[in-house]
Amino acid sequence: MKVLRVLAKVLLGIIVFIFFLLYVVIPVGVPWAVSSQASKLLKHPVRMGTVWVNPFLMRVSVNGLHVYEADKKEVIAGFDRFWADLSFLKLFQQEYRVESIGLENLVVNAVQLPDGTINLASLAPAPAVAPAPAAAQLPAQSEAQPLPKAVIDKVLLSNAAVSFTDRSVTPQFVTRLRGMNLTVTDVSTDPQRIAKAVFE
Repeated sequence: MKVLRVLAKVLLGIIVFIFFLLYVVIPVGVPWAVSSQASKLLKHPVRMGTVWVNPFLMRVSVNGLHVYEADKKEVIAGFDRFWADLSFLKLFQQEYRVESIGLENLVVNAVQLPDGTINLASLAPAPAVAPAPAAAQLPAQSEAQPLPKAVIDKVLLSNAAVSFTDRSVTPQFVTRLRGMNLTVTDVSTDPQRIAKAVFE
């Protein structure tokens, strides 16, 4: 009986830990960590919404991610919701499969500044310049390895909006595209399969 009680307490503790991880640590801790580190990396304020992970349905969702201008008034780029439905049925066959990936209300606000630069360029970190290796140190070319089997059944982009503002001219030029929808199906690393796309 004592062994059963110990096993029951251990099992209960594991269940409580899993629920604490899924419903407290990930929804609250991950957005805080991503927002903090991304803000430092991009040098722009970043705000991330709650993150939900369902290990039973193999689903991940993010309720919003936005990158702001330094004054925190205008959004440079972001989205209201992202989700991914994974599949583990063919992992044993060494095939990575994603049933669907979705992005809702994507927003991109591109601005050409008076000095001719684009605000989106400031989001890209400066590339690290590495010294070129000496000729004797160049590695020998090896045969190209085949890509792993990977399939994405469906990619959905709904209600996307893109705007472009040119502040280098007077009066400034502004154009917008709204309500864009894109569906891409049968994306695969198999060259024999052909992806299909529908843009609305």
